[in-house]
Amino acid sequence: MVETLTLFGGILWLLIIGHFFVDYCLQSDWIAKNKGTDFYAMLGHTSAHALFVYLVTGSYVLASAELICHTFIDTLKCDGRINIHKDQCLHIVCKVAWVFILYKMVT
Repeated sequence: MVETLTLFGGILWLLIIGHFFVDYCLQSDWIAKNKGTDFYAMLGHTSAHALFVYLVTGSYVLASAELICHTFIDTLKCDGRINIHKDQCLHIVCKVAWVFILYKMVT
């Protein structure tokens, strides 16, 4: 049981660190400024997040869920319907959900 918790805790840690890496290190100024109005800017941004989720989890299902949810959350932020704090909180909630789903998929 401890090994399982350690493994999935590590996956959660990687997903959260990866989220901030993709959001703040890999996101260009152009994407940050245009993802609210340019489909390809948003797609590039959310695809990078989906790729990271796939690399950590090995799941196309979770990567697809990340692409969809991240797009929805960022659209809410870009439209001014939520602030940056709610945006980041929702992204972290998604990462917790991905780990829970992954756990259910493999146990």
